Amino acid sequence: GLAAAVLDHALGDGDSSLLCKRLTERGIPYMIYSGYPKSKDAPDNHVHISKPASHEVLVAAMEGLIGRAEISINGARRQ
Repeated sequence: GLAAAVLDHALGDGDSSLLCKRLTERGIPYMIYSGYPKSKDAPDNHVHISKPASHEVLVAAMEGLIGRAEISINGARRQ
């Protein structure tokens, strides 16, 4: 299954509000990577990273989202 997601909230053809709602309903953590500031209406349970950000910042944020969940990578198990 899906462990976590990275979304760009505001795109030319709309935003990811519906997707955010569905991820929340399924208990899937996500982060918003956006050139826009965090919305006042945004839920408090997601991470907002402002563009541009280094890959180290993005990876660290994703690791934080996943937390202690076990992930299968090429057949190996990590904690």
